[in-house]
Amino acid sequence: MNRTAKKLSRQFGDYQTPPDLANQCCQVMRDQLGDYPTMVEPTCGVGGFLVAALDVCKPKQIYAMEQDANYVRAARRNISRAEAASSDRVKIRKQNFFDFQWDRFRDSCGERVLIFGNPPWVTSSEIGVHSGDNLPKKRNVLSDRGIDAITGKSNFDLAESMLQTLLGVMRPGKDSLAMLVKSSTARRLAQHAWSVDQQFAKLHFYQIDAKEHFGASVEAGLLLMQLKDPGSTRKRSRQPQACRFFQDLRAKRSTIAFGNFNGKLVSDPVRAKSTEHLVASEQVMWRSGVKHDLASVLELVVHDGEVFDRNGKGLDIEFEHLYPLAKGSDVASGEARTSNRVMLLPQRSVGQSTSEMKNTAPKTFHYLTQNLDSFNARRSSIYRGRDQFAIFGVGDYTFSPWKVAICGLYKKLTFTVFGPAVFGPVQKKPVVFDDTVYLLPLKTRRQALLVKRLLESEAAEDFLESRIFWEAKRPINASVLRSLDLGRIASEEGLEDPTL
Repeated sequence: MNRTAKKLSRQFGDYQTPPDLANQCCQVMRDQLGDYPTMVEPTCGVGGFLVAALDVCKPKQIYAMEQDANYVRAARRNISRAEAASSDRVKIRKQNFFDFQWDRFRDSCGERVLIFGNPPWVTSSEIGVHSGDNLPKKRNVLSDRGIDAITGKSNFDLAESMLQTLLGVMRPGKDSLAMLVKSSTARRLAQHAWSVDQQFAKLHFYQIDAKEHFGASVEAGLLLMQLKDPGSTRKRSRQPQACRFFQDLRAKRSTIAFGNFNGKLVSDPVRAKSTEHLVASEQVMWRSGVKHDLASVLELVVHDGEVFDRNGKGLDIEFEHLYPLAKGSDVASGEARTSNRVMLLPQRSVGQSTSEMKNTAPKTFHYLTQNLDSFNARRSSIYRGRDQFAIFGVGDYTFSPWKVAICGLYKKLTFTVFGPAVFGPVQKKPVVFDDTVYLLPLKTRRQALLVKRLLESEAAEDFLESRIFWEAKRPINASVLRSLDLGRIASEEGLEDPTL
């Protein structure tokens, strides 16, 4: 595949479904969801799934859409070669998903419809990196806080937006959905459905080997969703609702993949129910580390009282804006180590003007100005209209002397206490972290050690484990940490409340 083709494939999240996988998926669809007279594939690609659906599910009619003209032609050729196909059973049209009136189309499809396929796995941020425009209208679908929405928490799979649209036009008690998706997309889609009071008669996830089938190192599978008829839904229960997890497409036994409890997406709804008394009524303000997207300029090294960039080039800058740096791997080690790395912080708070550095730290300002092109090249929209040397994830909490920290990327609950560190000619400056780390700012060592003890308690572990998805790229996040009531745990253990 040439470079242009690879870029287009990346932009459109192009993972064509292998015939064997498509056939196995269709067998699960038939066995679990039953027969449907009408089937719809919104992003049919070259038609592999269409051929399998004709052969295994045998619907009376299949409607398929695809925005790439070359794929449309390939899909029509593949259908014409299929023994089970007849030209009037499959209708394929060139169509951009986001320009289509799905509600009107659904009204024309008859009584019962099964929507199936393999939608794009690419994320909105990846499309932006490749300057793609294969995107829906921007909207904050999960009502994230403004800062979370623009710093990446609301970054979503293209499939997520597509499937939300399809869920919105499906008829409860009549329609079903069967899609190959990332496990993270499956969770967020179910969370969205629950948030708008949609209930499921069936919610299953069949794991596949995405590396084998698509060369993708990601957790993925076949998601089955069958909406429950509202007329058959009894009075809403506070009992957890769950998605059943199957180890592979041939598995008969299942476990819980994830669930909904009290409107929250959880990894273990039973344990979540048993720890619901620990949900914080007022959130403890865990914070993220510093976001700058410019490690080559702002992450430096101090050796024998001198400052160097990452390439070993000596720098003549003041120490005033330098702070000892702990990376995510340092935090995950469980030891309060910072080595000789430092971070240059142009700002002490979001929005602060850096122009005053011309007078207070002229050498540092000159260094930043020399790297202005690198600052301007940062692609994230968070920096638009901001100070030329703007950073995020910085405030009074950044400079708290003591902190309890955890790295969001590691698949373990390791909380580490960090106090003021010594480096260069400056004594005892607060440690700062990169944006893979979450921190709780504290004033004293005693307070920090107490918080660490509470976080390592059995009650805290049960609470967090029931709400963390360890297979996620960033399993630990601020919203989960903030939801834990440390004061309640302290009370149960006869200790003082560290948050007061």
